[in-house]
Amino acid sequence: DFYVQMKDTYDRYGVKNYLIGDETVNDSTEKLKKFADQVDRLDFDPWFSAFVRADLMIAHPDQLDHMSRMGLNGHFYGVETFNHETGKIVGKGINPDKLKQGLLDIKKYFKTHNQKKYRGLISFVLGLPLETEETINDAFDWITKNWQGESVAPHTLEITLDDYSDKLSKISSDWK
Repeated sequence: DFYVQMKDTYDRYGVKNYLIGDETVNDSTEKLKKFADQVDRLDFDPWFSAFVRADLMIAHPDQLDHMSRMGLNGHFYGVETFNHETGKIVGKGINPDKLKQGLLDIKKYFKTHNQKKYRGLISFVLGLPLETEETINDAFDWITKNWQGESVAPHTLEITLDDYSDKLSKISSDWK
């Protein structure tokens, strides 16, 4: 039981900060509401950090309220790219302008609703198909101008050639 475990770890050890190990904690608005309702019962304010999908938050803005109520203020966004065509290739097909505006709206919401306890991290993968030096520089120009006070984590694309994988990615199977 989530409530019992939260109460116990706080009462016995004073634990208030948590990293949620769910690969996409906001895959369901109902799930967020369920946890927020339990956090509302606690006699302390926890702080959670988790992998979240910004596109789902943009599509379902009611998620923001539930995330705020539960103290889910640390967000790791696996954006990967702001290049629309590249995004489509890697399953991140949201329009980059809509995503950028959504990220700014989310940041503003959490900064104004949670005593400025928000922390956002945007992750990029450098070297994805159709990405160019210009599109990468454009992304980092946007980050520099709009993401002050938050974090960015650029990673280079790694292509595995091992035969022990159950299933190679499409990029590993077809480099072009």
